[in-house]
Amino acid sequence: MRLDTARPFQELVSWYERQCYRVVDEVQWKVTNYPSVILEKSLRAHTGSRP
Repeated sequence: MRLDTARPFQELVSWYERQCYRVVDEVQWKVTNYPSVILEKSLRAHTGSRP
């Protein structure tokens, strides 16, 4: 899954990273006045025991 958010909002970027997202790209959208980061998280099922 991918999403984007404002690069200057580092607190939010850090929160997403703690949720297992990783920054994969940076982009400057024509409709914003700040750079954005593209974050990605794998949706593959984790192996291991679950109740």
